[in-house]
Amino acid sequence: MECDVFEIAPRLTRFTLYHGAGSVAAVPWGQIQRFYYHNSGEYDLARLLVLLGHNFPSHAKCSFFIRALLPVGSVALPSIVSNITSLRLTIEDPYHFNLLGRIFERLTLPFGKALSLGRSRSGNLPLEWDQPHFIAFAFRSGLHATLHKLEIARTTITDAELLAALSVLPSLIELIVKECDTPTPHIVITDRLLGRLTWTPDSSTCLVRRLNLLSLTSVLEFTDNVYRNFVDSRLVPARWNGELFLARVRSLPNRSRNLSDELVDWGNALDVAREMYFYAE
Repeated sequence: MECDVFEIAPRLTRFTLYHGAGSVAAVPWGQIQRFYYHNSGEYDLARLLVLLGHNFPSHAKCSFFIRALLPVGSVALPSIVSNITSLRLTIEDPYHFNLLGRIFERLTLPFGKALSLGRSRSGNLPLEWDQPHFIAFAFRSGLHATLHKLEIARTTITDAELLAALSVLPSLIELIVKECDTPTPHIVITDRLLGRLTWTPDSSTCLVRRLNLLSLTSVLEFTDNVYRNFVDSRLVPARWNGELFLARVRSLPNRSRNLSDELVDWGNALDVAREMYFYAE
């Protein structure tokens, strides 16, 4: 029939699309609050940016899971200003090209509140991080004032690069960092990182001062005492919004050590006393 049922669905607010986006021509994007896209084949970057450029409402959330994004060579990529507040981008096989850098270069999220970027658990290679383009993307989008949640999973970002990124995201409330679970892990969570996140009255030495959730998936290259000092320092400052601080540590199978029993007992005791929420596994 010469009719697209999606175009005349006034109550449609959640839309999940598998494989080819071109097969659905008319969608009421202006009313879609949740958009999920899952592609198990190869996909090109230009089409992904076009999807993000649809006229979503300003509170919309978009999640993309793509097996492999292909380079576009000399093809010009569109510059996209997207209304969405939440973007999750998971790539199973990023190949060997500057994927995130190309996205950061062309995308602007003026209402961005949550950003999740990374390689999927089933992938083999970490997702390449592009620090200069991320910093430019953050400034262009105004993320210093809007971004509340950042998740970076299985990328090549270093602790120094993450610290520099956090320095331009002062409104951040939730931070989730997942190291690579490859045979040769890429270390991001270090004593230096935890030290700069440790709360002090001096705003020049303490990053992300409103942080009240830190979730780490790690091979545990940091030391327990530094982590404990970080958590201790955040217990009271994290209650600026009336919520308890949440600390979560997940150990990767190829970890270099185990968390000490003393640290786990200490965290569990604070959790029981409702001084914080603590999870260790």
